[in-house]
Amino acid sequence: MLRYPEQLSHLILIHSAGDAFWCRENAADIVAMLGFSAEKVELVGRWFTGEFEPEEMLGLFMRIGEAYSYTSGLSFLWQTALEAIHGGWRSELRPDALIFAGRHLLDGWPVMNRLGEITAPTLVMGGPRTS
Repeated sequence: MLRYPEQLSHLILIHSAGDAFWCRENAADIVAMLGFSAEKVELVGRWFTGEFEPEEMLGLFMRIGEAYSYTSGLSFLWQTALEAIHGGWRSELRPDALIFAGRHLLDGWPVMNRLGEITAPTLVMGGPRTS
């Protein structure tokens, strides 16, 4: 949208973020502060920086799930699968894209100071998740 504005006629942003710095810098510390193990803290740090291989994504996702959900392990996977089946997820998780974003795109990515440059009609949607 900011790199190629001429290729965009309309924009919808859903739970989007203009800056990943805060999560990258603080997620692991918050998980530690909440009392999770050193191993889980390290895994959360790896998740937010893309420091894992594609074949590790599902296992890593399941292992850090309890830090972000009331369920973990197989229960977390089952809950996530049910959400996907019932339309809660509209996209497919792609390990390579997530890893690339964590390693390359999110570092130095803030666009908060450029939001005024968006000229296309834009709908911004966000809010608390309800069940």
